[in-house]
Amino acid sequence: MHALSYRKESFCTSEEPYILLAEAYLGLFDLNQVYFFLSKAECFIMKNPGISNIQKSRIHRNYGKLLSIQGLCDSARQEFSKDVYMSSLQYGPESVEASIGYALMANVLGMQQRGVACDAFAQRFVEIWKKLLDKNQRGSISDILLKDGMDALKSIRIMQENRYGVSYPLQRDLEGVMMTLESDFWSNEDEEIRAPPQE
Repeated sequence: MHALSYRKESFCTSEEPYILLAEAYLGLFDLNQVYFFLSKAECFIMKNPGISNIQKSRIHRNYGKLLSIQGLCDSARQEFSKDVYMSSLQYGPESVEASIGYALMANVLGMQQRGVACDAFAQRFVEIWKKLLDKNQRGSISDILLKDGMDALKSIRIMQENRYGVSYPLQRDLEGVMMTLESDFWSNEDEEIRAPPQE
């Protein structure tokens, strides 16, 4: 893992390797290691208050994911709320960066069978992405954020279908956003394949 090689160079000098390791172990579902490295990152930030809101957002987001996997939905919602707050401070509440937190909030509310609140957060997430694409601002989205957005859209679609069936309230807008993003994603993949090697 990239994070594991990075830790040798940067440990104890930055919160970044701790966050990277937590995210890597989250992908492996090694929850004890996730908690350990998030705690390290949180401790580093407490000792270094000048750390950016972006990094604080990442820590809260990963804590929320950890807690939701453990079924601790109320605690997960608190972390996702902090994630949205920090992202909003950095980018604004209507940004695609903050929108990922809305989608994660929708997911955990869906787990709690809180349908109305779940739908509200899901709708806000979809509206933000639709507005961005309607303004033809796809180029402002990083590939990492694009992947997070696609994952969130798929999760919301599953929740909506489970609740309403194949015809659900957000179907038209959600599937329109997904089709556009998928088209852009594969277009980028083709461009990378066709690009000549760097000398």
